[in-house]
Amino acid sequence: MRLPLVHLSVLGTEGGCMWHRLGAARAELRLHATLANGQAFTWSRVGSDAKSPWVGVVGGRVIVLKEEDSHVEFCCPSAPEESPDALREALTAYFQLETPLVELYERWRSADERTCAVLNALPGLRILRQEPVECLFSFICSSNNNIGRITGILARLRAAYGTRIPIRDASIFGAASGDGADVPSFFAFPTIERLAQVPEAELRELGLGYRARFIRETASLLLERGGADWLVEQRGRPREDVQAALVELSGVGRKVADCVALFSLDQPATIPVDVHVWQIACRDYDPSLHEAKSLTPAVYGRVGDLFRARFGAHAGWAHSVLFAAELPVFRALLPDVLQERMVAFRLVEREKSAQKKEEQRQRAVHKALGDATRSPAAADAQPSGRAASPTTPDEAAVVALRAPASSRSRTRPAARPAPGGEADGARPHAARKRARRGLVLEGSAFENDS
Repeated sequence: MRLPLVHLSVLGTEGGCMWHRLGAARAELRLHATLANGQAFTWSRVGSDAKSPWVGVVGGRVIVLKEEDSHVEFCCPSAPEESPDALREALTAYFQLETPLVELYERWRSADERTCAVLNALPGLRILRQEPVECLFSFICSSNNNIGRITGILARLRAAYGTRIPIRDASIFGAASGDGADVPSFFAFPTIERLAQVPEAELRELGLGYRARFIRETASLLLERGGADWLVEQRGRPREDVQAALVELSGVGRKVADCVALFSLDQPATIPVDVHVWQIACRDYDPSLHEAKSLTPAVYGRVGDLFRARFGAHAGWAHSVLFAAELPVFRALLPDVLQERMVAFRLVEREKSAQKKEEQRQRAVHKALGDATRSPAAADAQPSGRAASPTTPDEAAVVALRAPASSRSRTRPAARPAPGGEADGARPHAARKRARRGLVLEGSAFENDS
């Protein structure tokens, strides 16, 4: 996954930019698993090799990370003079390295055989502690979107309205210091004040679409509540209170609120429920969830409770590992038997969806014919002693197809919400059509196989 608008040359390992050990063993932190699972959109991998470095922005600094055989190293080309201890402290907080991941993995392995297999395939996947403002606006942009598009939108947003971060040591980018020809540009995330001033039309030009209104409205609401400080104050509050506070913002539903809470507001037991998480819960924990007609608050909480009961206080962390296993970028790492079961489950789900659509079509046909037989004109047209409607579903379908197109459109039933029909903000026309085609939960990057 590469950041649009940022073209990087091959990173060098020599020069004035010094590499420092982060202090985390590889079992505690794997960069690819942690940075490519859709919880953050500021990181770009340079190259496709398994040991290719990652570059991103943390706390207004440009940070480059690389994995060695037993540990992770970092350097900071935007502030090479800064104390390595200060940088290490900032990164330790960002990756939440004070939480021992190996111990959590060992505890979670006892949940079930499938969880154990996923954990073995995806070691070192940590939850980040991101800056809340950037995390909030990033996930507002995630509604009905995929990881690649979100990454591009946010890169353009930073470039247009964020502060440029100067590179003071360009040697790591293969360029001489002061020579900007081969040095990529990096920007801090825009402030709330700046986002509140941007015209909606400009945001739409950056590719935000209908989300542009949410960005402006949420920025204004945050300023009324106290700005970035109000968001930081949500850290440490009860999980339910944090969700209730966030959903008052424009474009923020339960799922987006829970993503922000988990990835930036110290809520490790929060479970953002999207299509993948719903499928995990139905497939592995409680098949009766299929009976739910929509993702009501009670059903949403029920799904989260299933994870919390199995994984405890850091259930959100465990859920994120299981979620990542559903994405194509990680799926190939799983054992073959697990991949086969996932494919089989998806096929069954598609068949169920197709069957449900056919049943809805049949009901619509019979309803249309029933309405016709109840009208006076239809009663006069029917011969005495004859059935007023076809006797089989196939005959009913033929009658419906012969009906004028205008009458068919008038009798088409409204689509019934699939599980999770609630959207984060107004659902655009294309998304409404997708919702009618099958199971669509609250839109997000996670909803897409990206």
